[in-house]
Amino acid sequence: MEPAVVMRPPTRPLGDGDGNDEERGLCGAELKRRSPPAGLDNDNRRNKRHCIEIDVNLAATKGQYAATKARSGGGRLGQESLRAVMRMHSRKRLYVRAIAWTTEDQLQVLGIRFMNRHKTEDQQHAAPKMNDKPAAKENRRQLTTRPITLEFRDQVLRPVRQLRTLDAEAQAKAMAEILQHYELRRASDDHVTMYYDGRAVDVLRTGGTFKTQSGNNRRVAYINMQTVRSLRNEHVWSRNPLWGKPNGPVERLRKKKLRRLQPAREAEDPYIAGVLVALAQEQQRERQRQRQQREQQEQQQQQQKHQPQHVQLQRCMGRRVDTEGCEGHGMVYAIALPYMRPRIAYFYKASIRHEFLQRLEKPGAAATDAAGNGVSISYVAFSLMEPEDALQHLTRLFQENKLHLV
Repeated sequence: MEPAVVMRPPTRPLGDGDGNDEERGLCGAELKRRSPPAGLDNDNRRNKRHCIEIDVNLAATKGQYAATKARSGGGRLGQESLRAVMRMHSRKRLYVRAIAWTTEDQLQVLGIRFMNRHKTEDQQHAAPKMNDKPAAKENRRQLTTRPITLEFRDQVLRPVRQLRTLDAEAQAKAMAEILQHYELRRASDDHVTMYYDGRAVDVLRTGGTFKTQSGNNRRVAYINMQTVRSLRNEHVWSRNPLWGKPNGPVERLRKKKLRRLQPAREAEDPYIAGVLVALAQEQQRERQRQRQQREQQEQQQQQQKHQPQHVQLQRCMGRRVDTEGCEGHGMVYAIALPYMRPRIAYFYKASIRHEFLQRLEKPGAAATDAAGNGVSISYVAFSLMEPEDALQHLTRLFQENKLHLV
């Protein structure tokens, strides 16, 4: 018979906190290793060694953690630089393309939030009652603030009806024709560029971007949410090196990631927020180019007239709060169709401050109090079931936001 092996009990409790346990692990996190039972050889000691990971917040004192939490403002931008805010959320993957943005990560850190102008979601998704014709006519008279001419009505009703087609390309052409009747000219074909730290970091696909021909230079983007869903699927599955090969575990992980990226509410897709931010950046860059051209012309005129240059440049040095000023707000808009043959459409409005855009342009610089408010995106849904009602809704929305005056 083989002699029995006698195991000695542990000489002391596991992890008794006497200071002899190892407490330093990867990435600066604190680890406590349980002491192995005595009487085991070195190989068994290495195999029996266990680690218990402690929350990384315990690495700092309670006062430091409370100060960090207070500075971060629960996800809203404070006076720290954007780069410092990113470091506070180092455990999240924030440096991703806009198609992979989520409400809990990127929108919370940047302070971007959606606001539904409807009181309830039932009103947002409710279809118009076909048998209530007197009420529909009364609402139709109250929708617009200015009368629509018969000629304008006949020209726009046909493309409005085409918005409920099954072809995404036909929908884009119909929307472009509608916006053209509202005197909005095309600014780009199907994309808008996002900038970070002075560099172009992402190209966001749209159904087209348009801008007003008046001096306010406001921009509108058309977005097809069915195309956005296809882009999100492509983003998740194109990164799989086993594309085309059957692999059950990898496929389940990809599906789980895709579900995590899908927004909880269809109308509050983070990709739309990315498009509006990129649209405001392009709007600001164009205004800067126009201002530089005006300043050069004024300098030439001042040199000819022998006038001091600072007199003409003071209007861009001060603080201005109007939408067309050197600083202040930038107004951008978007129209989104949720799917093929949509029953409703969404109209978005975002007021993005100059200070917020500067945080993206210079992420290492400290911010002012004005940038701490973040970005508020309001949206409203209107029905496409009745083309005349949809036309009245569009006209009213465009008039309210100074996009067009019929």
